[in-house]
Amino acid sequence: FVLFKKGAWETGDRLMSLAENYPAENFYGALNLIGSHDRARIITVMGAETNYDMAALRVGMLAMLSYTLPGVPCVYYGDEAAMMGGPDPDNRGGFIWGRENVGMQKYYRQLGLIYHQHPVLKSGQLRIIDTGSQDVLGFLRDGEGEKILVLANRMNCETVIPAERLEDIEGNYALELLTSNELEISCGHIVNDIAVGPFGSKLICIREEVPATPEMTRSAGVICHISSLPGGTIGRPARDFVDYIVSAGFKNWQILPINPPGIGDSPYSSYASMAGNPQFIDRNELPDMSGYDEFCRENEKWLESYVKYAAGDNGEATEQKRIEQYYFAVQWSRLKEYANSKGVMIIGDLPVFVSADSADTAAYGDLFRMDEEGHLRCHAGVPPDYFAVDGQDWGNPLYDWRKMKEDGYGWWTERLKQCFERYDYVRLDHFRSFSEYYAIPEGETPVNGTWQPGPGLEFFEKIKANLGVQGCLRIIAEDLGQLDSGVYNLLKLSGFPGMNVYQFSADEMMAMSDKEMSRRVFYTGTHDNQTLLGWCRDSGMDEGDALAIIRKLYECDVPWVMLQIQDVFMLGDEARINVPGVAEGNWKWKIPGDSIKEGIRHADKIAAAFRKLAVETGRAGDGNV
Repeated sequence: FVLFKKGAWETGDRLMSLAENYPAENFYGALNLIGSHDRARIITVMGAETNYDMAALRVGMLAMLSYTLPGVPCVYYGDEAAMMGGPDPDNRGGFIWGRENVGMQKYYRQLGLIYHQHPVLKSGQLRIIDTGSQDVLGFLRDGEGEKILVLANRMNCETVIPAERLEDIEGNYALELLTSNELEISCGHIVNDIAVGPFGSKLICIREEVPATPEMTRSAGVICHISSLPGGTIGRPARDFVDYIVSAGFKNWQILPINPPGIGDSPYSSYASMAGNPQFIDRNELPDMSGYDEFCRENEKWLESYVKYAAGDNGEATEQKRIEQYYFAVQWSRLKEYANSKGVMIIGDLPVFVSADSADTAAYGDLFRMDEEGHLRCHAGVPPDYFAVDGQDWGNPLYDWRKMKEDGYGWWTERLKQCFERYDYVRLDHFRSFSEYYAIPEGETPVNGTWQPGPGLEFFEKIKANLGVQGCLRIIAEDLGQLDSGVYNLLKLSGFPGMNVYQFSADEMMAMSDKEMSRRVFYTGTHDNQTLLGWCRDSGMDEGDALAIIRKLYECDVPWVMLQIQDVFMLGDEARINVPGVAEGNWKWKIPGDSIKEGIRHADKIAAAFRKLAVETGRAGDGNV
């Protein structure tokens, strides 16, 4: 087909003949090869010696077909790097280290991720689609709750497939997986003609149901950790904070992780992913012990692993750790109830990874990629990029997702269940790791790490089923940084809203369509950023510009706008809470004084101004949750 020896119709007939004449286990189990040890290299066959760019496009289309047709994609080493070579022995040369076609490698990785995360490509039925063109091969894979329409254009020019050619393909949602672009659907059918570029491909995921999205009322909110409050506890100081933000027209309060902090007092490096931080307990409001036994029974699994890790075999200390967790749970429940009664939702923050030395790895070591002695086989990080030329090694253990899948993601189910009980919404940190994560082998540097597939959409669907959730999980995806179509696909298919930070992407945010904004949460900054005023000053602007930015964000069509509390008070970088990559001095900032009104000049006037802004822009936070 690609070399014009057969047209699309005859190619389709040959494929259906194989499907009809081979047993299913053979047809679906056969290896899909486009190159092998006894043939000239595929990119050479495609004409690389005379037109390399055209040959690379052709190989990309062939690779796409090998990953989407029935069978098991099998790559002859070097084809993914566009190695050239004639017949044997030229086709068996050593790997072209340092001379790889990086674009081709990324494309193969993209295809592998799509294949991994869409089971229909492994077992779905095959149906040939008449595209009306001998130059565009079309087929449908159908099953596993979705369809994937594949179109492959062998021409060196754009070819348009009329929408009426696809009328018998029904669905209510369509997403092109290579570009993460959504297609318009009306009355169960694709509305517009589909243009397939030169030597191009389309992989269109079609589903019966439009992905559910969480309900998000137009509002504004603040980010402030418990440790930054005057008093720093979840008793009266936290309730006073709720009262203040209500007076300022805010409806959402996002906190940082409330687990016991780890190295450098970081709340993102806890040694116990489900325990509360005992430092946040208000010792002036300790509850009675009437619910203690019930609390211990209901939370036995994580509670016992935590106290064993934290107190060892010291019986008295063990009991004290249990009691502290009971105090924390009761006080937190009261705080959430109080906040909700005032019309304020609490947004929690869930770090994806846990610490290597933690209660979680001690109790559930088999769920992590560790050996029998508890040593890491590989760990989390990111590859070299513009921000870190050597990459970053975070040192966190990686999950054994296959093992976790075997027990239905039980550990994650319990963790998220607790989060949805503690919070109204959950900000899920490092969301991209559920699409792909970067694995650095133990003893190696980040440059030698590899991207590996995460659990994908199937993970979130299983969590929903385990928790009995109808619709969308109440998750905000932290999707910052350099992303690819795999992450965007997961974001759109899950229905989760994503994040934008003004300090990173001001122009992008202001250029979004209303539809795009409806799926985003806009931030002036997060705990990893400068304060807005500090950023403005570094950019040659002043307080007036910072206030204008906040108004501009309030006026946008995004459902939520979130500000650091430091930005509400117009504080400079002296109030910054964290500088990534700096080991010491973080997580120290607190609102000065014994109360907001004592520590912040004109606190009431500031609150009145923000309430006025919220009313003017339709973000006033009145009413109960």
